[in-house]
Amino acid sequence: MEKVDLNKDSSVTRDELEQVFYPDARRARRYRKILTMFYKKHRPEKLDDVEALLTKLVASFQGTERSLVRLLKKKYQVAGDA
Repeated sequence: MEKVDLNKDSSVTRDELEQVFYPDARRARRYRKILTMFYKKHRPEKLDDVEALLTKLVASFQGTERSLVRLLKKKYQVAGDA
């Protein structure tokens, strides 16, 4: 197997590597951003819970970012754009 020095190979991005080797880490970053933005606007008292929620979401939530936002809006009875 050929070794590749990723520091010198500009054709491979960090996101591409994460997508292959760490898909849950990439998804966690996206979900963290969504949860933080949503809670800042609609439930600031829940901001401290974002990391705990991420653990559950990454392990069990198989939907898309849009379905996560719909779920949050339904749960907290938020109308319109999140």
